[in-house]
Amino acid sequence: MVIVLMETPSSADGCVVTPSWPSRPQGEEVSFYSFKPKPLRGGLTQVLAIMGGSMQSCYPMPSSAQSMLPRADYEKLLARCQALPPHQGNYAIQSFLSNVILTVLDYQLHNTIVNKAHERFVSAHGGYIHDIHQLAAFLYCYPNDKQGNTDAAITLWGYKHWTRLEQLRGLVAHFITIGVVDAETLKQWATSATFKDDFKGKIKGLGPAVFQWLIMRAGVETIKPDVHIINFVSSAIGYSPSFDATISALTSVARDIGKTPRELDLAIWELQRGAPGQI
Repeated sequence: MVIVLMETPSSADGCVVTPSWPSRPQGEEVSFYSFKPKPLRGGLTQVLAIMGGSMQSCYPMPSSAQSMLPRADYEKLLARCQALPPHQGNYAIQSFLSNVILTVLDYQLHNTIVNKAHERFVSAHGGYIHDIHQLAAFLYCYPNDKQGNTDAAITLWGYKHWTRLEQLRGLVAHFITIGVVDAETLKQWATSATFKDDFKGKIKGLGPAVFQWLIMRAGVETIKPDVHIINFVSSAIGYSPSFDATISALTSVARDIGKTPRELDLAIWELQRGAPGQI
């Protein structure tokens, strides 16, 4: 196991550039350690360098420093990922309001429903709801109870998903409070946000997989361990690792096979679902 503490340069967008390793040391356990650049005295930056991978990257990693897989399991996962067919779809970066809407819709619902609901929002309301404040004003017109949220949901996206509408109220209010009001501020927030510090407990029912999917749509290179990703990893190594270990392992695998984390996530998702992945 190797941990490297070093002063390291940053790329143009402020991300730390991970050093390239010519090969993984033989006989070493493959450990995945998260890092977030942190200025120390004298201007040094502390970095936990991730073993493996020949590509330079600035992929964010989960916050837990205990995220790791044994080498044998990592190699099994690597082999499965190398055998994946090329992805066909794309994880298109949506408009800001689409990102907000999809955050509360695009989990544990069939893609057909998600797509139809999103299309309804765009076609029926895109002409007059242009920003998050106008969306908040629309929501304000309906009582914040089951019936009011049901009515608002039917009007907004054509389905009676009143709990999702309730979550939308919470997400809109939270984003306005912290100044996330457009695509640029969403991207800035997503780049540095963590689930534990910036999202956990803010909106009832929205968990870590939803958070990962949100920041991925905002452009962050990471993995979303939803049921499809978890099942894929479990089938490869025989058990389901922790949430953070799944993200860390697949992020490192992506680097090893020359893909971005989002590309690998998409290839796995398409294999598990049996169809191209897109929004």
